[in-house]
Amino acid sequence: MTMTLAQARTAVRDLIDEATAEFWTDAQLNNWLNQGCADIARRAMVLRQMVNIPVTAETQNYPAPTDMYQIYRLQFVPSTGVFIYPLTFMGYQEADQAWGTYQQFPAAWPEIFTFWNNPGRTTASPPTLTIRLFPVPAQDGELQCFYYRQVVNAVADGDQLDTIPGWEDLAVEYAIYLAKRKDKEPDWQDAFAFYEQKLNDMIMVTGTFQDQAGTFSTGQGQWPPWAIGSYGGSDW
Repeated sequence: MTMTLAQARTAVRDLIDEATAEFWTDAQLNNWLNQGCADIARRAMVLRQMVNIPVTAETQNYPAPTDMYQIYRLQFVPSTGVFIYPLTFMGYQEADQAWGTYQQFPAAWPEIFTFWNNPGRTTASPPTLTIRLFPVPAQDGELQCFYYRQVVNAVADGDQLDTIPGWEDLAVEYAIYLAKRKDKEPDWQDAFAFYEQKLNDMIMVTGTFQDQAGTFSTGQGQWPPWAIGSYGGSDW
């Protein structure tokens, strides 16, 4: 299921009993629908994307995607070879435990990454969010960056709402809540509570897009170390 901006606006008007623009303009409803998509993306973290960031040997810092909310995972892939090296995140202060006083120590591949500055900037001042690698990679390659992205606003009536298919009605409910609040209707809080409930439902079922129980892996061994008894087998 997908919903265009025009379809979503019509759905909002059906529920606020205003088939044609009188009190609420099309521009207002369009803005609130896009705001709803943004609120969903920020809080549910469902707009997931992966980009490749080129890595140059002996270069430590790289710009993060400017349309990101958060980075979920980084992994380094050398330009030659088949290995993929997952990187561990550390805060800038924590990274002192890894690099000590030699922040530019080189190695075949990096092992950790940290951040500084802010995302979403494309100008030099203030700079965009910077990814800092350690050790400094001594070979070319790329960073595979898995991240949660920001929305792309729907502008034309034929543009689709930038949200998860099947959950477009959430943006409609958000626009209804704002329309009622602007009109100072007494039930705007009910509309807001209804939106919040549906958003929480979405978060519950879209966290992993599957319904299986979580598992853990212990490598090739049959039992994890804490499950091994004194005789080398399980006590169970």
